[in-house]
Amino acid sequence: MESELRPISYGDRPAYLLMWGGLFGFALHWAGWLVGGGVVWGIGLLLHWLLWSRTSALCAPLWIGAWALIFGLYCEVRTPVVEQSDVAVTLYDTDIRIDYPLPVREGNAQRVKAEVAFGDDGERLTTLLHIPRSEALSDSLLYGATLKGTLDVVPLHLMPSEGYATYLRTRGIEAVGYLQSVSSTVQSARSSFNAHLMKWRESLIRHFDLSVERYIDEKGRALLYALLLGERSRLDRSDKEVFAEAGLSHLLALSGFHLGIIYLVVARVLSWLLPLYRYRKLRYILLLLSLVAYTLFTGAAPSTLRALLMSGLYLGARLLDRRPDGVQILSLTLVILWLINPHSIMSPGLIMSASAVWGILVFFPLLQSLLHTRHPVPKYLYEAFCLTVSAQVGVLPWILFFWGAGSLMPFWSSVPMTMLTAVLIPLGLIALVASLVIPSAWMAPMLYLLDILIRLLLDGGNFFAEVDLPEIALTFGLPSVGLYYILCHYVLYQPAVRVLIARQRKDYTLF
Repeated sequence: MESELRPISYGDRPAYLLMWGGLFGFALHWAGWLVGGGVVWGIGLLLHWLLWSRTSALCAPLWIGAWALIFGLYCEVRTPVVEQSDVAVTLYDTDIRIDYPLPVREGNAQRVKAEVAFGDDGERLTTLLHIPRSEALSDSLLYGATLKGTLDVVPLHLMPSEGYATYLRTRGIEAVGYLQSVSSTVQSARSSFNAHLMKWRESLIRHFDLSVERYIDEKGRALLYALLLGERSRLDRSDKEVFAEAGLSHLLALSGFHLGIIYLVVARVLSWLLPLYRYRKLRYILLLLSLVAYTLFTGAAPSTLRALLMSGLYLGARLLDRRPDGVQILSLTLVILWLINPHSIMSPGLIMSASAVWGILVFFPLLQSLLHTRHPVPKYLYEAFCLTVSAQVGVLPWILFFWGAGSLMPFWSSVPMTMLTAVLIPLGLIALVASLVIPSAWMAPMLYLLDILIRLLLDGGNFFAEVDLPEIALTFGLPSVGLYYILCHYVLYQPAVRVLIARQRKDYTLF
């Protein structure tokens, strides 16, 4: 008997079902409904056992419910003990291990990420530690030092701003600490891996500053560090505002876009060096190692780790001679990230990044198929435009949800500025690494070219910031976001696929 062939749907992807189960489980944990959810699941299991065959497999909703309960319990276990306290806790002469410094805010000499010993069982809290000017630490102690000191620890649920507390949770911060006094300091011989990365990155920035100050001014170097390393603390507030008004803020924050540029450049170079098919797996391995190296080079920021994980799953499928499935890879990436930090579910950066990837996976192939040309320049420009539109379709409801307004500027500014950035990032990385071993005088032509590109990017940002385009002023709630994606799927995507299939059968295209 012949089996009926049908297209693969979302429900046929197990990682996609795990993703939804994780979302439901976190919602039960956040609302305090785990017990009620367990009762409902038990009733559903009993009804399934009574009404259907006792030997039949469980239906998908019951499996998703089981995973939701497991993930919700996991979130409960991951909740730090300090969250049970209704008041701030003072810790006397406790161990504090400094991880690395954070950008300084007005009124504080220093802010650092630190691990603080809490409780008799030795639990360590990942803490945002505020250090007053009177107890300021020397630069040598800001990476991996161990202190003995007294501090006040404030649980995040006591923070005056719930939004700020949620942001800290998504960054892996479990409490906020205020250092009162330091009794002793020790330069630890075993610093954390992140501390080593951040210290090395800071040393690289200082060395580059000294090497190229004759060729690239301070403002240009600050923009370069933001593009290459995600180091935005050196940027002027006015420059940040200009890029925000121009719809180009994503260029200044390390993301999958930056890792994607490295991916494309390295893949192209490897295709020239190892063109034969039998070397394809070696190319995949070298490409993955290059992406890991760039991620470590930039300090292993959460956004680049997300992109690295997706790239690793994609290349892993290629190494195993499996056809990569974009929805499976995206869903599995989210599940892994949620297991690392359950509160990352609420991270606006992760939500918008995943939504942009979804938009690209769904709409980019459809838009790309509308134009067929053999000329590389029109093809590249059109594909860049399709990529921008697809990503914006994916993130638009979340922009309206988080900020209540969306600008049309990215449709106008993203294509030319993204193309410029795609040249600037690899060239800047080469200059940054080469400055460690090559005198700056020998790199003068490259540095002059780099300075020209930086000025073009700054001038382009100023130009687009002055363009007055209308905004979409709407406030979306979660039901509106869900309705938006349902409409996208059933009103835009499915009819477009049917039209595309019909045109392919007739060997007909729009252009």
